[in-house]
Amino acid sequence: MIFSLTVDYTLRLTLATHREKAYNMSTVITPKPTLRSTPKKVPIPFFLRVIRWTFPKLEVVAPRLANRWLVKLFFTPQQYPQPAREKSVIHEAEKFEVLVGGKKVQGYTWGSGPAILFVHGWSGRPAQFAQFIEFCRREGYQAVAFDAPAHGLSEGKQTTVVEFKNAILAISQKTGPFHAVIAHSLGGVACLLAINEGLSVNTLVMIATPSIGEEILSEFAGRINASSRAIHYLRTYIHQTLGKSFDEFSGSYLIRYLPPSTQLLIMHDRQDGQVSMRNPEQLVKHFPQATFLKTAGLGHNRILRDVQVIRTVFDYINNPQTMAYLTGTE
Repeated sequence: MIFSLTVDYTLRLTLATHREKAYNMSTVITPKPTLRSTPKKVPIPFFLRVIRWTFPKLEVVAPRLANRWLVKLFFTPQQYPQPAREKSVIHEAEKFEVLVGGKKVQGYTWGSGPAILFVHGWSGRPAQFAQFIEFCRREGYQAVAFDAPAHGLSEGKQTTVVEFKNAILAISQKTGPFHAVIAHSLGGVACLLAINEGLSVNTLVMIATPSIGEEILSEFAGRINASSRAIHYLRTYIHQTLGKSFDEFSGSYLIRYLPPSTQLLIMHDRQDGQVSMRNPEQLVKHFPQATFLKTAGLGHNRILRDVQVIRTVFDYINNPQTMAYLTGTE
């Protein structure tokens, strides 16, 4: 049976009573109609078209050189131009720095009150949370964010999820403890890794988080036209360099060690073109007490700018037990 619940800010939640696990209920948030109801298709950048043409040929004629290029591509985030709508939020922030592995990491704070940490994803930036940050201030919280290593104003050219995790721990020592943590994409995996290494978090919100190692590598291989042999080399390189297999850094592995008392909200869009719906389903499989909300028509990044999503997240942070009750996850 499908039924709807209208709450005081006119957000409609379509609640499906089917449960994949005893404590899990799928919940769909349908955004208000807009001129563009489906995620915008992003054209392939010219540099990526060049890589896709060049890499498979280099694998054949110079495999060792291809391996070195493969590693560089995998660990080098792209720097994208910052939209005008995001620039003002960074200008308004109070800035601070921490050192992570001898490299400067740029941090930002807005407002005052109990602190909420925002963690962006791979090739992301704090200002993607601009609407979240404004709402955070109005709700009486302090917003804290940072440029991950090799992102924005932080130092470095290449980075790893381990450095993301180290930055989270360093920021926590500087500005914590945190009332809640809100993470997007790879930032969610980094948070799970940080929690596994001592970060104290009572409430965690994971939005569009990848969790399946094989899917991450397959997506990367498809992006640059790499062969299965190249991906096997990358797996071996990661294991030798970071001391763990790639799958041990995946969300579906790390979430098994999340403290059972953690209040966890997982949000994912059905039309996410970068991270399939299988990923949050795997997270819920291993942490069935999580509250799992699905959206429709927002994609991987626009979900961070949707007012209904933002209100839902703060409803959860302010009263996770009530949200769990309404969605049948308590």
